[in-house]
Amino acid sequence: MEGIAFTLPLGFTDDKGHLQRKGMMRLATAGDELRIQNHDQNRFNHRYRDLLLLSQVITLLGDKTEVTPEDLMELYEADFLYLQLLYKDLNGDIEKKAQVQCPSCGQVDTIMIPDLFSGMDFSSEDVKA
Repeated sequence: MEGIAFTLPLGFTDDKGHLQRKGMMRLATAGDELRIQNHDQNRFNHRYRDLLLLSQVITLLGDKTEVTPEDLMELYEADFLYLQLLYKDLNGDIEKKAQVQCPSCGQVDTIMIPDLFSGMDFSSEDVKA
């Protein structure tokens, strides 16, 4: 099954000390949703559902071809949010626009969610461990 290539905004350091930002995500199937429905962690933490689902549909994360929820727990929050938005966009489950209000001046603007991280290029020096 084909998917879409992605680049994490921040990335993660692999076991060899290399910064990894590339990955691949495929479309979700009904089976993906069913496999995670009865997982015990879902009853206590609804956010864990997203970890389980993403671990089902991410087919490549850096050099890893089998992604676990534990792998995703090690990501920076910005990268996890990016993957959640990408999943929703890829599977047709996202509003394309959001209205945001500036906390300083109160001006309301409309942003395109798929473009939220476009143009961001963080080098390894920008990411502090």
